[in-house]
Amino acid sequence: MNSEHKRLLGTALSMHQVGNIKQAIELYHQALSIDPNHTDTLLYIAVAYCQNNEYKTAKEFFDKIALEDVATNPNYFINYGLTLSELGEFEKAIELLKKGTELDPEATEAYFNLGRCYYRMQIYTKATGAFAEVLNFTPNDIQALSYLGAISIELNELEQGLSILERAFNLGGESSFIRYSTGSAFEKQGHIQEAEKQYQRAISLDNNNISAHLGLCRTYAKQGEYIKASEEVENTRLLSNGRVEDILECSLSTIAHFQNDNKAAEFHAKKALEITPESKEAYGLLALACSNTNRQLEAVEYFNKATNTDKPNLMHLINMSKNYTAIGMPEEAIATAQKAFELDINSSDAFSSLLFYMHYPSSISSKAITSLHKQFGDIFSNKTPTQEDQSQETKNKKPKIGFISGDFCVHSIQFFFEPLLIEISQASEIETILFSNTPKKDQLTKRYINYADKFIDIRHLSNNEAYEIIRSENIDIMIDLSGHTNNNRLKLLAMKPAKIQMTYLGYPNTTGLKEIDYRLTDFTADPEDKDDQYSEKLLRLDGCFLTYLPPKHPEAEETSRDHIVFGSFNNIAKLSDETLISWSEILKKVENSILQIKSNGLNETDLDTILTPKFETLGISRDQIKYSSRQSDFSKHLNLYNDIDIALDTFPYNGTTTSFEALLMGRPIITRFSDTHVSSVGKSILTALNEVELISDSREDYIKKAVALASNTKKLKEYHRVLPDKLLKSELCNNKLFYKKFIEALIKIQII
Repeated sequence: MNSEHKRLLGTALSMHQVGNIKQAIELYHQALSIDPNHTDTLLYIAVAYCQNNEYKTAKEFFDKIALEDVATNPNYFINYGLTLSELGEFEKAIELLKKGTELDPEATEAYFNLGRCYYRMQIYTKATGAFAEVLNFTPNDIQALSYLGAISIELNELEQGLSILERAFNLGGESSFIRYSTGSAFEKQGHIQEAEKQYQRAISLDNNNISAHLGLCRTYAKQGEYIKASEEVENTRLLSNGRVEDILECSLSTIAHFQNDNKAAEFHAKKALEITPESKEAYGLLALACSNTNRQLEAVEYFNKATNTDKPNLMHLINMSKNYTAIGMPEEAIATAQKAFELDINSSDAFSSLLFYMHYPSSISSKAITSLHKQFGDIFSNKTPTQEDQSQETKNKKPKIGFISGDFCVHSIQFFFEPLLIEISQASEIETILFSNTPKKDQLTKRYINYADKFIDIRHLSNNEAYEIIRSENIDIMIDLSGHTNNNRLKLLAMKPAKIQMTYLGYPNTTGLKEIDYRLTDFTADPEDKDDQYSEKLLRLDGCFLTYLPPKHPEAEETSRDHIVFGSFNNIAKLSDETLISWSEILKKVENSILQIKSNGLNETDLDTILTPKFETLGISRDQIKYSSRQSDFSKHLNLYNDIDIALDTFPYNGTTTSFEALLMGRPIITRFSDTHVSSVGKSILTALNEVELISDSREDYIKKAVALASNTKKLKEYHRVLPDKLLKSELCNNKLFYKKFIEALIKIQII
């Protein structure tokens, strides 16, 4: 080293030490012009560029250093590791940082940056270990505590994470990162407005915190403020300078999904994939758009790509499980929902999906299903808040009933809930409030609003916020219409917002929650020896637990064919192995018979792809099966029943709406029952209609009854002629009688 180089290097080091990085870099460059390969100068200028956040340039100088010259210098490994971590080269960075800690076991900076690498790679166990090493030396290190809090939140250990973040904050550590992590915890807890405030504070502390901007975008979307959400995406686009274009497109796709705009959701998901072809988030959003537009087999392909990772997105798994049921693969749906719940044991949505799908296969025992529902109750029955001073609540002038559902829209429950709501509104004995968690409002929603005394949308409210609103309404009884189906609010009901709570109609089993007091049913669907299957007390009606409002329908036609056509228009997930075996045996026994299948959301090609191989395995040729596509016009859908002679119910999950449709169109339905509600609905309907000869209690009896009826042309013609009128004149369509029984049930539990 000549004297001039020595002088320049000494002056540069002095400038560097006092924080004058820019001038130090200039002097380092001058020194390198004299000796371009001088190891110390290369190391110092690389460190200076790293400290100046110019990581690409820093890497260029680190790369010029001969490893043998710095083999025992921890500063080289620590700073080079930091540089590579900022450039996203985490694996190489980890290797260098580990070497740095070997050379200097007390280098807290190395442990800290090692933890950050693991955190960004989502290797949280190792990240926790690295930050713990930092705290061994400096127990109150604010940054290490902040990351430990953030890790707990990523692992859904929300209370623990918030506690650690609060400790860091109290040490004087308010930062954009702490505020963002706190917002993330609140968002996961459903406290959306609180999350919004935290994200806004994070942005005020560091406007370049892209994660906080994206979080703010999500909170706007979840509150239905779609314009503000979209504007926030565009603001983030400008800030990020092209760095997170794929994430922004995914955000726009998510906003479109919240708005039920599947076309826009698909467009933005595909744009994200153009930018990042392997984006798991984009594949999940694209899959959901396909599923929502009845392209179920296409959706499966994209969901598989979205979840093909060690750490799949929770909602992608939940949506994928739903998609599996739509294509008749309930076992796969169950496995996927189980995986989702294992990923986040605090997710009641994942657990509800698992419970719902367990009703479809014929291989799962009722005891196993009951046990799992009780497990749900053990986990999610709530501790806080609790009702206080109920005795001081004012007495309502007339009974006030709340109905809560995610399906106050065009949905199969409409045929059974709307007639009850009409009767309630006409009688004026009861005040009704509808608490809606419905994602998509339509013409039926408007009808519901007109029937009710009040309609309150709780879709975008947290459980705590919705709880306070419901409590302020002083409800006498809250009736849940969703159970464990989509868009339920069981965690809200577990907080006991109403004095008495009941479940009815939407779900064929117990909720498992001790906070739900009653379940409305009947003596046929739930005989008196089945009470132990439920966490609720069963409130049984005389006759059927359903009342039906018949839609406008075409005339039922008498059969004039020379062969028998059996039919099922049920959800394809209900076509269990037991069902397909029974149907195949019937087709074999009835010469020249055909089975016509239609399933909502699937076209003929999809049904052919999914079902034909199953039937062929059971010895049924393709020409014995006829598939029908979804009908856009409801009258055309009903008219398809004229193409069949006998409807075949599914087992163990009986049909409900389709059974009423078949009877309305004069088609007798052969049903099979067992020891659960889900497999006794057909029996309840037909018993109320006094058509018990169509009810069977075994596979053999089911097949025997179908075959016998197929050979009795006279009886079939009679059914086609008399069933529609018999249904319309029966108690099943006597909505006023049902309302009277409903009122009697409320009197029994002292609501009236």
